[in-house]
Parts: sequence; C-alpha cells; structure tokens
Amino acid sequence: MTPEERVEQVKGMLDATTTIFRPDGPATTQEVGDTLVTTHVWIDTPEQSEIRESDEKPVVDMHFFKVQVDKGEAEDWRDIFNDVCLHWPPDPTYMPANRLAGGPSYIELGSQIGTFMGQQDAMRFMALGQVLGAWDVITPRSMFEALGQDIDDGTANAMAGQGYVMTSGWKGPVPAS
Repeated sequence: MTPEERVEQVKGMLDATTTIFRPDGPATTQEVGDTLVTTHVWIDTPEQSEIRESDEKPVVDMHFFKVQVDKGEAEDWRDIFNDVCLHWPPDPTYMPANRLAGGPSYIELGSQIGTFMGQQDAMRFMALGQVLGAWDVITPRSMFEALGQDIDDGTANAMAGQGYVMTSGWKGPVPAS
C-alpha cells in the first residue's frame, strides 16, 4: 500500500468511527507571554453541549476539542487500526519506524496524515486509539492532574499549542474485545 493509500484508509476509518465536538461559544483569544492563543475557530462542527456520551460512545478530551468514538464502529475497524499501527508511519522518510511506541504528539502524527486537517485527524486517531486500548491520550491538564497539581487555562493552552497533546505510547496490537 502506498503512503497516500494508507492515509486515505486512515481518514476513512476516522470518518466512520469519530465525531469532533468544538468548545461551546465563540472563539476567544488571550495573550500568554508574547503569544496570542486562539481557543477555536470552527465551521459546521457541533458544540460540546450537544454531546450525548454513553458506554458505546465514549468521549475523549483532546484539549482543543472533544472526540466521541463509536465503539461498535471502532471494533469493526480494529484489524485495520492494528495494521495501520504495525506499519506506521505511512511514509518512513520523515519519521522513524515504530515511532508510535514512543508516544508522539498530534503535531508529529499530523505531519504524517498530512493535508490541511492533518493535526485534527491526528487527534481523532489518538482518541480512537485510546478507546480501543492502544494507548492513553495525555493533555497538559491530565499530565498536571496525574502529578496532583493544578494548571491554569493559559498555560495549558500554550503547552497544547506546542505539542503537549500526545499518546502514552502504542502498547501493541489491540486484541478483539
């Protein structure tokens, strides 16, 4: 399979298994140090207040937005998900083999998925992997909570923008549930 075909396969899997929910309300911008951080700008994406979470449709917090994963659909795609992970990256020119085991960020994964929506698709892929049990998603807030510490929104947004939304590392092929 060519890298382009693999990316299209990943996108089909994400479209079948995940739904993005944007933060409620309008986009906001705040200054963090010398950086302006915009929380979100979305078109035709449902708001988080519209989420109807259930055991069959859990929600993963990706910091910038939330991703709902359809577990039934995810199970249908499990073998392809495993195959994608076993043959990651789609184009080994730009990322070492087995990089998923090291816990890549959405920025690194997005560079492999490519196109305008690459980073968004990377986070959908990360959420799908968490629901399937391949890894855990780590965000600035979850990282600080694991340490028993608080983090303010501005710092969390700045960290997330620098790539601190990542996975804990691929644990190997996901067995059938």
